[in-house]
Amino acid sequence: PGDVIVITFRSDREKAVADLEKYGIRYTDVVLAPSFEAKAEIIDERGVSFYIDDQPEMLKDVSPSVAVMLFRNEGNFDFEDRKWMLSDETGKLI
Repeated sequence: PGDVIVITFRSDREKAVADLEKYGIRYTDVVLAPSFEAKAEIIDERGVSFYIDDQPEMLKDVSPSVAVMLFRNEGNFDFEDRKWMLSDETGKLI
């Protein structure tokens, strides 16, 4: 239950909608973000409570009150070494 708002850093809304429909992803709205930083602003403005992305850069400015999930893929996870790939901008080794 609830709304599914797709927030994407794309300039072609029709292509974004076509991709969602191609994969059978149900959504309430598609919002085009003009920048990476704008995604966090849109999340706040729309009252999003749970956010999913595949780029750690997108998660760092999201409010602490929003639950986030990072999907792994070959761009952020080394499947051979079984380790996340992070930059100084997105990760801190402890």
